[in-house]
Amino acid sequence: MAAVYKVGKKWRADWTDKEGIRHRLRFNTKGEGDAALTEIKSQLKAGTYVAPKKIPTFGALADSWIAGRIEQSRTPGAGYRPSSLAQWQNHIAHMKTRFDQIKVNEIDAQAIERAIGQWRLSKEQGGRGLSIRTVNKVLTTMSRIFKFGIRNKCGIQTDPTKLIEKVKEGSGEQSETGERLNIGIHEVTDREVLSPQEVKAVILAAKPGLYRTTIQTAIYTGARISEILALRWPDVKLDGGVIEIRRSLSTAKVKGETNQEKVRWFDPKTKSGLRDIPIPSELVAALRAWKEKCPSSRLELVFCNEFGEPCDRTGIGRYGLTPALDQAQIDKAVSMHGLRHTYASMLILLGRPITEVSRYLGHADVSVTMRVYAHFLKPKKQDSMSDLERLIQNG
Repeated sequence: MAAVYKVGKKWRADWTDKEGIRHRLRFNTKGEGDAALTEIKSQLKAGTYVAPKKIPTFGALADSWIAGRIEQSRTPGAGYRPSSLAQWQNHIAHMKTRFDQIKVNEIDAQAIERAIGQWRLSKEQGGRGLSIRTVNKVLTTMSRIFKFGIRNKCGIQTDPTKLIEKVKEGSGEQSETGERLNIGIHEVTDREVLSPQEVKAVILAAKPGLYRTTIQTAIYTGARISEILALRWPDVKLDGGVIEIRRSLSTAKVKGETNQEKVRWFDPKTKSGLRDIPIPSELVAALRAWKEKCPSSRLELVFCNEFGEPCDRTGIGRYGLTPALDQAQIDKAVSMHGLRHTYASMLILLGRPITEVSRYLGHADVSVTMRVYAHFLKPKKQDSMSDLERLIQNG
């Protein structure tokens, strides 16, 4: 039995599934009922039909998706990095503010676009305060969840995020006083990097030993702190003046996992992350001196705590870099990652090709380097255009 008929002022679609269970839904118009019933018949024929009561909420589907990825990742060397899992959990938390108890088949592109508007609002305005870049990452994760639902026949046939245009980074509009509005991709500025003079001051102000040598390594290599703390002495070629980046350290935590290892080791962030970085004689000398007095480590770690175990990456910034900045009286928003930006900005200042800078940073795409460090790539020298003037006057 399958029919659409009028009940009072509404129209009812009435059908029986392959298990012999009868279902009925009400619609405002006959056309809506006919369209719904046509789709249901198609699903019954294709074997993809799911009874309305069995269609999960988005929150339940998202929880099932992330649980599967966490389970895969429990086997050493398999699955996903803890940082990826933790990031996906944060994305799901944003999604649940709008879709937690909504059935997955009731979410369309318009609902997602309304959610994007709410996510972009500041927290003071009742939103989530998400950047455009983060919104696009949330949409990518959301698409994964919908595809998971389609594969597992959860009552959805299409991924509505595919109908959403990528959120535009900005229109380039300014306020009447010249302030840029709605800045999208983060572009590193002078406030986030140290000048050569400030670099010297910070190194001298840093506590000798572990903190000073770690800070020097970050400044002279541009490596991520996760890569620096994963260095082993065999990776440091002091005679050749080269540091080989071969792995990274992860201390990310996955919510709900109680038996997580404190430290795990991974390949660098991208394939380009496997790289050799030449280092100057000053860093070679600092590392030689550090090698003579550093704690013994069963893992041959270059930087370890007094017990020879991996250092806490947060502690390096909190107890090493921050006090050094204070001692040097430098009032800038510079973190350990900011030392990576400092390295890149100084290479650009030296006139190194952007492809070379990108290679040493381990970026997968040189366009990423160009976008992040666009501020430092802008010509600093003023062009008088006297040659253009002469051309016109002599024409």
